Amino acid sequence: TIVCALISLLSIPATGGANDVIKVGLRYDPSTVNVIEMRNGNDIAVVSLMHQSLIAPHPVTGDRVGVLAKSFEILENGKKIRVKMYPGARFHTGDPVTAHDVKFTYEACMDPQNSNMMAGPLDEIEEIEILDDHTLIFHFWESYAPWEELMWMGIASKKYFEKVGPEKFRSQPVGSGALRFKERKIGEYVSLEAVEGYPFYEVEGYPFKKTAFQTIKFITVPDDVTRLAMLETGELDLVSEILPHQLKRLKKNKQIRIKKSDQVPSLFGLACLPKTDPVMGDRNLGLAIRHGINRQEIVDKIFLGEGYPLYRFGSKPELGYDPTLVFDFDPEKARAFLKKSSYKPGTPPVSYTH
Repeated sequence: TIVCALISLLSIPATGGANDVIKVGLRYDPSTVNVIEMRNGNDIAVVSLMHQSLIAPHPVTGDRVGVLAKSFEILENGKKIRVKMYPGARFHTGDPVTAHDVKFTYEACMDPQNSNMMAGPLDEIEEIEILDDHTLIFHFWESYAPWEELMWMGIASKKYFEKVGPEKFRSQPVGSGALRFKERKIGEYVSLEAVEGYPFYEVEGYPFKKTAFQTIKFITVPDDVTRLAMLETGELDLVSEILPHQLKRLKKNKQIRIKKSDQVPSLFGLACLPKTDPVMGDRNLGLAIRHGINRQEIVDKIFLGEGYPLYRFGSKPELGYDPTLVFDFDPEKARAFLKKSSYKPGTPPVSYTH
């Protein structure tokens, strides 16, 4: 696996008072505002603001902390996880967030009919057992070390779903986060508004603060040039996914603040499937490819130094990232591994890349 990571960049101009509307430019229109039918990464930014989860990243340190979950207890060598929830959390309807809502949300996300992006990973869960309104146990099929990776799902209201039905639940979602759904026009924008009185409870070690704005509006602007131009004219307040060659232009505008982070997943990668191209299952060929690509040169010359090389799928904040795992760029070593591999000149090129 060869991955070259590009740093994600945010351009953020100075914001105004508490009544302002913050306008965020998105490259892709969210496919849904319903956490149960969340299909891809484009949906996460909008959906996650409306829904609290059991675990979320600390806004300053990036460490994972409990939000709805007060504590976790590992049982039976990792095969079971007992979760105790804070009792004070409430949905935007005023109803309490309970273990019943957690079980409902996870089971709905696992349902193939909802096509949720997390349905595959959540298949590790055998059963969710409710002990009381704020205590539950996740039963896994087997000991599962990365269980925290499954705890970021935003929790939806079971009571609201049963009251309004799937259609209204889809078009008028309800969560328990700092922002609630206001309006959506498909292909154009999604608006969320700040919840008065949030937070409903105090979470240990998590510095919840009142939002500095009343409304946030996610505006779909597919064209990169147009999106940046709207940032420069003030039509947008924030954009992301800025490419390195665009930075020079933005840095000239003193009204724009640029923030960088190397704690985001890679934007570019290369993958091959042995199932569709059996030759790619050859270990020596894999090592030849790994040693035959100069990742640092790609970062320096193509991405203008904005990024860091990766040697497997998994960026710095992701489970499994190992900074000591490095494949040095060595053409001679690559040729030696290639000669030992089953690859022969004239072999058809791989048919699957990503």
